[in-house]
Amino acid sequence: MNNIKNLLKLTVTLAFMLAVALLVKTDAKAADHASVGDYLVKDGIRYVITQAATDSDAGCVSVAGVEDSSLTKVVIYGTVYDTSHNDDEYSCTAMNSSAFKNNTKITEVWLNESVQIKTIPSYAFYGCKNLKTVVLRMSCLKTIDKYAFAKCTNLSTLAISSTKLTKSSIKANSFKNVKNLTIYVRSSKKSKYVKFISNRGAKSVTYGGSYVSWLSSL
Repeated sequence: MNNIKNLLKLTVTLAFMLAVALLVKTDAKAADHASVGDYLVKDGIRYVITQAATDSDAGCVSVAGVEDSSLTKVVIYGTVYDTSHNDDEYSCTAMNSSAFKNNTKITEVWLNESVQIKTIPSYAFYGCKNLKTVVLRMSCLKTIDKYAFAKCTNLSTLAISSTKLTKSSIKANSFKNVKNLTIYVRSSKKSKYVKFISNRGAKSVTYGGSYVSWLSSL
């Protein structure tokens, strides 16, 4: 009888220890993800986490600016991985206002087609005086907010894949003090986009050709 009681006690003890071990492991695993507000860095660009990743789902990040102050070419990707937390995956869905404001180092900006940014926010590239080329490859772009490219006095090339921009979604002064801009857009939008951008502060806007042809020529 005593042997049976001892066996039962041992079984209960082992079950309890196993449950505790599983709980600790689960808690540790749950904690092994970056939190909302934490930063990630990829290719010299800083991203801030806006939605945390889980074991089964990707999180979301917003472009926050440059981490490498000497960076001249900015390339934004649609997916960013957190190598410090099991290569958690994050989708790039937004950009912070004033993310690159008054950055005089960058000369070129590319937002790749897999990027899910629908709005270039206010003051995003304001005062980037040496910025010459901007390529917005994502088709989801709907809005260019106020002063987004204002005082980018050397901006000369703007390529836009999206056909979703409208007169009202390109906001006031978004291209203020842009002097001589050539745009490459879908041919169906050439007249409208030239007019819209001209009405938002750019001094001279010309259509350089089809976005598709321009991109394929690179």
